[in-house]
Amino acid sequence: MLCEAFRRLRFHVPEDYQYVGLGSVFFADFRMVHRSLGISRMFSIERQASHGDRFEWNKPYSGITMLFGETEQKLSDVDFSEPTITWLDYDGPLLKSVISDIRNVAHAASHGSVLVVTVNAHPRQTNEDGADMLDQVRAELGNERIPAKTDLASLRGWGLANFYRNVGDSEIRNALSTANGVRVPEERLDYEQLFNFQYDDGAKMATFGGVFFEREKRAELEACAFDRLMFIRHGSDAFRIRAPKLTLREIAHLERQLPLAEGEEVDFGPMPPSDARHYIDLYRYLPTFLPVDLM
Repeated sequence: MLCEAFRRLRFHVPEDYQYVGLGSVFFADFRMVHRSLGISRMFSIERQASHGDRFEWNKPYSGITMLFGETEQKLSDVDFSEPTITWLDYDGPLLKSVISDIRNVAHAASHGSVLVVTVNAHPRQTNEDGADMLDQVRAELGNERIPAKTDLASLRGWGLANFYRNVGDSEIRNALSTANGVRVPEERLDYEQLFNFQYDDGAKMATFGGVFFEREKRAELEACAFDRLMFIRHGSDAFRIRAPKLTLREIAHLERQLPLAEGEEVDFGPMPPSDARHYIDLYRYLPTFLPVDLM
């Protein structure tokens, strides 16, 4: 879904963008970005410098430059004056170090650039020191980022994901405001949120972000037609991804009827309608897995 949105960027030719990510040894997002958009200039930040040979060996494309070290330092090695798609895909929660990364990218962003952030938003248990989830979040982010009305109940379920998105969005806009303070008026940027995903792949995860653009060039934003994509979210209402539980035969039955014409009804057969409807919404973006009998 991210790549589908990136393909709609009209601020620059897609191939002229650079991509910054945290590729690990698998580089899955790098493969998708290169194949979908033709972007060849890419940077992967990896803290495990001691395993540098392994990362270099697993790079799928020669255009990927490895930057070994902490993101807070290595993001400064990237020239963000170039149009950039940045996906900071963290395994852990929103921390002060993550906030610093978010602010650094937002402060340096140029016209047409995109920032996406993924963090672990799974609810916490009381830790060995007796700190509940709210106390842990306070320690990780600082009291100044915790609204007075925040309580433990508000962080349960998907509440922590909602909270992280709100904090991240505020930090992006604050950093951009600071950067605009030293720019001439015609170079000042606005920020438009595009993404607010929530999903559970064993842990609740939150992905949020959007696009930066010069205020005088809002027409270029409108030309992207992001709102034609059903998963675009401009505010706090998240698009929650839930993998449909369907058999291969049920999937094949649905796909023979897709895409749907306006007003057309679907024959669900005996499958659960809720799973079928969710599959219809997401079928273009879901991976396909086939069972293999190895015996």
